[in-house]
Amino acid sequence: METEEKKFTFSQGMQLLTTGFEWEAGLFIETFKILSERLSREEAREILGQAMYRAGYQLGVDARQFAGSLDPQGMAQAWDSIYGMGSDIAQKLDEEQFIIRGQNCAAFNLFKRWGVSMEDIRFICDAYCVGDVGQAEGFSSQMHFQHTERLMFGDDGCVWEYSCSPQPASPSAVPLPESE
Repeated sequence: METEEKKFTFSQGMQLLTTGFEWEAGLFIETFKILSERLSREEAREILGQAMYRAGYQLGVDARQFAGSLDPQGMAQAWDSIYGMGSDIAQKLDEEQFIIRGQNCAAFNLFKRWGVSMEDIRFICDAYCVGDVGQAEGFSSQMHFQHTERLMFGDDGCVWEYSCSPQPASPSAVPLPESE
């Protein structure tokens, strides 16, 4: 039996992507609540940070298949394939850096919609956003990454900065989770 490839519009694709991010964020916040009932909030946050980093790392390894190279331009190619955007909306894209800005965050929006206070969002944001650090490191051990802005941190948007060399640390950058 022959199957026909289903096609959908870009807006439908973006809605599917947003839904996926909301599932991830919902699982994260509900797991945080359950862990916080059994452990301290700090321990719950630490465990979730380790899990998000590890998941991000594995997704970074997977992202290699979409890239022609393991540099910022390759990461932009991976973003194009995974998220349907990247190189076309990059603030900067060359052999040294890939910088992309977002004005929206599905996880942040879900947390707010579900009544999570800004104080609590700020408390858990590093544990959530560290998955992006893991993704960059899983993609290439030579990749340097940081967020220079994050909505959950209180900034006006989110900025992902991938580079071939270390950049000055931003106050919004996510610290790595403590090792086990």
